[in-house]
Amino acid sequence: MPLQWAAAAALFVALGIVLGRFAFSTDEAKLRAVLRVDMQQQLATAREELSQEFQRRHDDVVAQVAATAEAKIAFGSQKLAEDFGLALQQARAEDRATYLTALREFGAKHDAEVATLKKGIETVVALADYGFEATEQRFAQLAASTQTPTE
Repeated sequence: MPLQWAAAAALFVALGIVLGRFAFSTDEAKLRAVLRVDMQQQLATAREELSQEFQRRHDDVVAQVAATAEAKIAFGSQKLAEDFGLALQQARAEDRATYLTALREFGAKHDAEVATLKKGIETVVALADYGFEATEQRFAQLAASTQTPTE
């Protein structure tokens, strides 16, 4: 919009110069000087308006780019946090599965060792029982051989 105003102002200045040139030819040097000063002022004003408009649009574009970048960074950070959370949950699940497998293996080894110990104890008990029976029989034989007949 300011660009259109500046173009319109420049057109009016040019029109004024052309009309002034043909309408007032008496004091041409004076008129040229006045018109030159007026034209320079109008050009300076138009240049300033254009500069301000350019700066405003530049600031708007920079703000839009910054907002877009911040939104993308926030989205990327959120996505990264979600991915990290999922990876952490997966790692925890894998760790739990590994620990459960190890505990099951230790339990199976424990059960096998208990069964082996139980068999060993049963063997010791059976041998001890056999030994006690053999000793008892020997004592009985010894007692029978050392007894004198009393008849």
